[in-house]
Amino acid sequence: LGSKAVALTGGSRGIGRGVALALAREGAKLAVMARSEADLRETVRQVETAGGQAIPIACDVTDEASVQAAVADVVERYGGLDLFVSNAGVLRAGGVTEQPVADFDFVTAVDADQILAGAIETDILADDFGHFDRERSEDRGVGKECGSRWSPYHQNIAHVFEIVERFAH
Repeated sequence: LGSKAVALTGGSRGIGRGVALALAREGAKLAVMARSEADLRETVRQVETAGGQAIPIACDVTDEASVQAAVADVVERYGGLDLFVSNAGVLRAGGVTEQPVADFDFVTAVDADQILAGAIETDILADDFGHFDRERSEDRGVGKECGSRWSPYHQNIAHVFEIVERFAH
């Protein structure tokens, strides 16, 4: 990645922190985005300890204005943005008949809408979405179990597939 500027949502802990550390090892200039400022600072500390470069940016991916401000901050601080990694995600457990619509709305806002908001705000479209591997994800059963106890999550993964495919083609 050389010194490319990379914005990473959901980078404050778990898989996101691991992605941040991996991107840092590849030389990326990171903008780690999440709601939890304390966890953001810890991820940035770990990246810097490992010799990488990162800035923390508090961002709520369910709020379009927050995404817009975060992207503008990255562009101002790094002089541009080369890659937007939509990693933020949430999970609500329960079958379709057990879930209130509000749970589906929340999971959609975090897991799917952030991809669209990030793509629109960054103008990173078309060719940049071509790296998505739907077949590999489907081989693992992701997005296929819309009637399972993880219904909101799986329904939104299917939604994500559709968003990404529309931009990729």
